[in-house]
Amino acid sequence: MSSSSSAKVRFTWMFDDQTGLLTGTNDGTLVNFFLRNLGPKSEKSLCIYLLVFQGIACGFGFLLRHFLAGDVAERILETPLVNSVCQDKVVWEEERNECYSVKSGYKLAMRYIIGSDKYHVAGNWNDIWKAQAPHKVRHLLWRLCRGCLPTRYRLLERRVECNLNCPVCDEEIEDEIHIFFRCAVARDSWCAAGLSMVLHNDAYHQSNAMDRIFAMCSNESSAIVVHKLQSNGESRTAEANLVRWEKPALGWVKCNVDVAFVPDSGRTSVGLCFRNNRGQVMAGMTQWQQTVMSSVEGEA
Repeated sequence: MSSSSSAKVRFTWMFDDQTGLLTGTNDGTLVNFFLRNLGPKSEKSLCIYLLVFQGIACGFGFLLRHFLAGDVAERILETPLVNSVCQDKVVWEEERNECYSVKSGYKLAMRYIIGSDKYHVAGNWNDIWKAQAPHKVRHLLWRLCRGCLPTRYRLLERRVECNLNCPVCDEEIEDEIHIFFRCAVARDSWCAAGLSMVLHNDAYHQSNAMDRIFAMCSNESSAIVVHKLQSNGESRTAEANLVRWEKPALGWVKCNVDVAFVPDSGRTSVGLCFRNNRGQVMAGMTQWQQTVMSSVEGEA
């Protein structure tokens, strides 16, 4: 039999070797501690169970400090008992004010998704997002590298029945490499933008679109490519702002027409859009014609 005292209350402890019961008495109040040795030959693996009657836990700290390490005992003692907790609440650790927000929830989800091997795609993605180019250009390059563009090849992968050939040149399967680098229209667009180096430089002849984009962004001449993309976007934006669409007068319908043609294919595409005086779309149409004409003739 042994005795120990806390700050205000003195307990007398009695341990039964057969039952493993440690009983503390103080003015007739019993506080029972069940001691069980988890390892047959290990005194350190000692588990303590405390039954607290009427919230009385005096002398419990003495037992914890005796049987457990100091830091472990202090952590247990810092845990508030149920009766001492006045009001519980839910907190969100991702915000300083401990309140949930969609922004912090999205960031947490992105950290989980990006950190997961299932969704992680290797590559120097920072070169794309740090490029000094319009956001729509960077977003397009990102979608191109991730295979998010609805090409005929990607649609077939998602069980959409369609013709795989490119609808413009009808020469190859429409995938990311074809529509951006191999199609005749795409090659003409690169040359018209002053970026023929993308087509003729051996550093940009990788087997897939993602590797080509990464090579363009990491190559020393990528600054020229980005500058051309940015300047072309700015010039087209300035030209587009010169003419603005206006609503027709009351009782009138305005028809806007656009025509494009590919000389080598011998076909011309036509698009029409009808809007009322409130700017609402009433009808629209697209059509391919087996003839070659200028844009002025086609729109006329």
